[in-house]
Formats: sequence, C-alpha cells, structure tokens
Amino acid sequence: MKKKLLLVLCSVLCVFSVAACFFVSHFVKRAVEDETDTKLTLFAKTIGSRIESDMQLKIGIAENLAAQFGSFKQIPAEYRRNILSGLLKDSFESMENCYSAWTIWEPNALDGRDAEFAGSELYGAQGRFSACWFTDDAGESSFTSIEDYADTDWYTSLAQKNALDISEPAFDEDDLALGKHTLIFTIAVPVTDASGIRMGFVGFDIHLSDWVSLDTDTSVKNNYSKLISGEGNVLVSPNESSIGQKDPLFEKNRSVFDSLRTGTVENGSFLFVTHSIDLDKEVVGIVLPLSLRDSDSTWFVVSMTPLKDSYALADRVTGMLILTFSVLGCILILSFVLVLTPMLKPLITTADLLHDISDGEGDLTVRLECVGKDEPARIALYFNKTIEKIRNNFVSVRNHTDKICSAGTTLAADMEETVAAIHQITANIDSVKVQAGNQNEIVLETENTVQKMTQLLTDLNGDIAAQERSVQDSLASVEEMVANVRSVTQIVEGNIRSIEQLEQQAKVAQDIAADNRKMSDEMYAKSDSLLNASSVIQNISSQTNLLAMNAAIEAAHAGEYGQGFAVVADEIRKLAEESSRQSKAITSVLKWLMAKISLIAESAGTADRAFSDMLNLTVTVSRQEDVVLQAMQEQNLANDQVLKSIQVIDTVTHTVSESSQNMISASNALREKAKQLSELSDSVSGSMNEMAAGSVQINNAVQEVNQESLLITDSIKELSEIVSQYKL
Repeated sequence: MKKKLLLVLCSVLCVFSVAACFFVSHFVKRAVEDETDTKLTLFAKTIGSRIESDMQLKIGIAENLAAQFGSFKQIPAEYRRNILSGLLKDSFESMENCYSAWTIWEPNALDGRDAEFAGSELYGAQGRFSACWFTDDAGESSFTSIEDYADTDWYTSLAQKNALDISEPAFDEDDLALGKHTLIFTIAVPVTDASGIRMGFVGFDIHLSDWVSLDTDTSVKNNYSKLISGEGNVLVSPNESSIGQKDPLFEKNRSVFDSLRTGTVENGSFLFVTHSIDLDKEVVGIVLPLSLRDSDSTWFVVSMTPLKDSYALADRVTGMLILTFSVLGCILILSFVLVLTPMLKPLITTADLLHDISDGEGDLTVRLECVGKDEPARIALYFNKTIEKIRNNFVSVRNHTDKICSAGTTLAADMEETVAAIHQITANIDSVKVQAGNQNEIVLETENTVQKMTQLLTDLNGDIAAQERSVQDSLASVEEMVANVRSVTQIVEGNIRSIEQLEQQAKVAQDIAADNRKMSDEMYAKSDSLLNASSVIQNISSQTNLLAMNAAIEAAHAGEYGQGFAVVADEIRKLAEESSRQSKAITSVLKWLMAKISLIAESAGTADRAFSDMLNLTVTVSRQEDVVLQAMQEQNLANDQVLKSIQVIDTVTHTVSESSQNMISASNALREKAKQLSELSDSVSGSMNEMAAGSVQINNAVQEVNQESLLITDSIKELSEIVSQYKL
C-alpha cells in the first residue's frame, strides 16, 4: 500500500507539473507570438507607408505634369514642343531615382505640325511629339525621341486602359547586357485636353532597387524583409539572387495574396509560419498589401524573423519551470514517506491476521488488540466485530446445508420427468409445422400464378388503352386533315378567282403603260422642236446685240446728234443680252426635260415588258391552280374513305377495351381470395412457429433448471466441505 500511495503521489505531481509547464509555456509563447507579430506588423507598416508615401509623391509629379500638358492649347503652337519638352526635363531632373521621363502623343494632337517635323533628328520619321529625357554615361540629361510604339502591345494596352498605370517591374535590358540586375517600373498617366479627350501619355521610368531600401528592425531579432510585386516577383530583398524571381511564399499561397489584393482578408494582413529558402530555417512573418494610388497594381511587404529566435524566451521559461517543479516534487515525496510510515503499521498487522485466516487453518476465533481511539484502533474494533459476525453466519450455513442438499436431490428427479414430456410435445409440434409449411407453399404458388395472370391482363389492357388513344389521335388527325384539305380547296378556288382578276388588271395596266410610252415619245419630239426654237432665239439675240453695238458706235461718231440714238441702242443691247440669257436658261431646262422624258420613255417600255411578263406568269399560275384544285378534290374523296375506316377501328377497339377491363376485375377478385387464403395460411404457420419456439424455450428452460439443480446439489456439497474447514 505504501508503494501504491507513493506511486499515486508521484503520478499526481508529474501530471500537475507537466500541465503547469504546458499552460505556462503556452501562455508565454502566445505572449511572445503576439509581441513578435506586433513588431513585425509595425515594421512592415513602416516600410509600406514609406513606399506608399514616395509612390504618392512620384505619381503626384506625373499627374501634375499631365495636367500641365493638358492645357497645351493655351500655348502658341510654334512654342508648344519646346515648352513641354522643358517641363518634362525639369520634372525628370527633380525626381529622385528616375531612369527616364517620356511623353508620347497622338498624331497631330499637339500642334498639327507632325508633317513639318517629319524626318527631323529630334522627332523621327513621323514627326510626332514623342520626347524622352534620360541620363547619359556622362551623367548629363539627354534628349531622344521614341519611335515605332503605336503598334506595340504595351501602347495598345495603355491606350485601352486610358488611366493611371504602374507597370510590373522588370530588368533593364541595357543593364543586363552590362551584367547589372536593375529593376525598373513605369508610371504612366494619360494626357487629356479640356474636353476630356486623350491626347497622349506622360510617364516616368523609376529605378526600383535604388529607390526602395529595407532597413533592419532592431526591435525584432534577426528581422528579414522583402518586397513582392502583384505577380509574385521579388522586387527588393537582402538575397540579391532572388530578385526578379517568383517568391515561393507567393506561389504556395496565391489565393491568400489575391484576397489581400481585393481586401477580403480579415485585418488586411497575412500571418504565416513556413520554411524560408533564403534563411534556410523555419520563420514566422507577416504580409501587408500596398495600394499604389488609383492604379490596379498591388505590391506586398513581407517581414519575417526566425521562429527559433522568437521562442527562445519561452523555451528558457519552460526549462526553469521544469527544474522548479522537479525540486518541489522530491521534497513532497520525502515528507510524505516520513509521515506515512507510522500510520501504516496497524494496517500491516491487520493484513497479517487476515492472511493467516485465508491461507492458514481458517481460525475465526482470533481477535485484534484495541488500544486508543484513533483510526487504527477503530479499524481493529470493527475487524473483531466483523470476524464474529462471519463466524455466526458460518454456523448458520452449516445447519441449513443438509436440508438444502435433500431438497436438491428431489428437484433433480422431477426435472428429468419434465424433460421427457417436453420432448414429446416438441415432436408433435414439428409434425404439424411441416404440414402447415407445405400448405403455405401451395397457397403461395397459387397466389403468384394469379398475380402473374393479373399482371399480363393489366399489360394487355394498357396496350389496348394505348391502341385506343392512338386510334382516337389518328381519327382526330384525319378529321383535321380532311378539314384542312377542304379549307385548302376553298383557298385554291379563291386563288383562281383572284388570278383571273389579276390577269384582267394586268391587261389594263399593260395598255396604260403602252399609252404612257407613246405620250413620252410625242413629248420628246415636241421638246426637240422647242430646243431648236430656243437656238433660233439665241441666234437672234446675238445678232441684235451686234446691231446694238454697231448703232452705239455710229451714235458716238454722230456726237451730240446721236446721243438719243445711243440710248435706244443701249436699251436694245440690254434686251438682247437678257434674251440671250433667258434663251440659254430655256435651252438648259429643255435639255434636262428631254433627258427626264427619255428616262420616262425607257421606264414606260420596261413597265410594258414587265406587265407582259406578269400576264404570261398569271396565265401559267392559273393553269397550275386548276391542276391543284383537281388534286385536292380527289384527296378530299380519299380522306372521307379513310375517316370512315378509322371510325370502325375506334368502335372495335373500345369494345375490346371494355372486355379487358372485365377480365382484370375478375382476376383481381381471384387474386384477393388467394391473398386471403395465403394470409390465413401464414397465420397458421406463424402460430405453429410460435408454438414450436415456445416449446423450444420451455425445453431449454427445463434443461437449464435441471442443470441448475445439479449445480446446486454440487454447490451445497462443496459449501458443506468449505464450512467444515473453518474452526468455529
């Protein structure tokens, strides 16, 4: 018992120590995790706010420059290119980490002088205003033009978007040729005029590696940070070999990064624990999205620290707790041993006496000494009383054992006779059960046969019903077809009458068209005569004009005596000129009128031919309608015969259907009687089964009682022998 109590105490102390260490370590780790997450979040937000602030400044410069360019119409056209190029240069030189500043315009959008500048050194073959300022090898600002950009995918995408655009950072091809890995991204802003029409774009190419720096956070041990683009490429990282490559964290958690981009993640950040390839160890970190102004681009700041460094304090606290609980456990166990030894001595004495009673001579007359009033003394007192009660019980058991032994012998004899009677009853029930089973099988076969016959009649009735519906549908279809044929016959007869009327009207229209053609020919001839008369009038006006000029000359020669004649000559000249103008106007109108009359004559001839063709077609259609009318009349007679035949089939089918229904009713009645007989047979069979089961249960019960009586007899004998072993 002493060992068990010590074992229980040690187990309790161990469980308590482990639980306490677990909970304290858990809370310490949670506190350390919360502190680490807070510091990482603060550091990531600091980096993100600095990048967002710088980005806002650069985007603001680009948008301000685009707004200045948008008011270009206020500048005289001859100065626009120089002024806008100067503004672009000033913005380029004022922006830090700027690789180049550029602007591209639509054809003739700036000053309408593209053709004038085409082929020049500054504006290229097309002469469009597409300026670019960059820093040359000497560190000076240089100017060049941008050509062949209109058909590129980059410009097409930019034009379709027509809004602020921040491109995905990429390596500069010129620097790659020199062995440098410089990431550059582009800020592009559309330039619009006062009415909102896009004139072009202005943009800046930014050196990302020179612009963004990730400082080390001293508040978090071994902090490690990097910047990732919206497509998962590493933009800035202490591990330069990973720059421009796909970030493994982004590839594994693409859906989470997409949720951060759309703002559907709780708290707007992503906490993670993973294995870092850059550090080659387990890390804990946080991801924060960066919104780049009004563009649809999103970057991500990743800040992380080694997991082992974060949990170092928690591990030290856990070790100290384990050591403390171990020392306290040893002290408690030693104290328990010193107190427990005196208390267990009376229990040990009691255990020795019980051992003598159980394994010795079975002496129930022994007693313990009762000294004092403590728990061991009370145990000795109650032990003595218990032994005395057991002794008295054994004496009583010994006295009644002989009586029970005699009664058991008598019970065993009676149970043997009961078993024989039960066997006879069971045999009779089995015989009746076999006969009832045979009857039940015959009834089931009869019921199945009737059921199959009923099913066949039901299927036959369904087929007859389907046939009846088909015949009825056919009858309705034929009736409808007869009505349609009659309707078509009436329509054809109406068409024949309409065609006859159309033929008459076509003849009348043909006559009218012929008369119109004759009148057009006569009008053309009369107009030709008028044209000749107009020519004569024009010649007369010309001759009159010449005579008036001669008269004026002669009046001038006559001096004062010819002044009155000169006035008359002048009026005659004016009349001649007016007659000539009117004659020319009449001639023009007559020529136009003759052209129109000629067209009318041709149209009248075409109409005459068209009416003639229509008359011929009308005669042909009339003949065909006669043929159709005869065919429809023959079809009408044939349809009447088919309708009468289908009506006869419908009557016969209805009679067959009624007979089938009567057969099904009789079959159902027969099946119901067979079912009742089957149920009665099942009832009898069930009753016999219950009787058989009851007899089996009675037989089993009697067998069990017989076995129990034998066991009781044996137990009584064994009990008598056991009682005789004790000293009473």
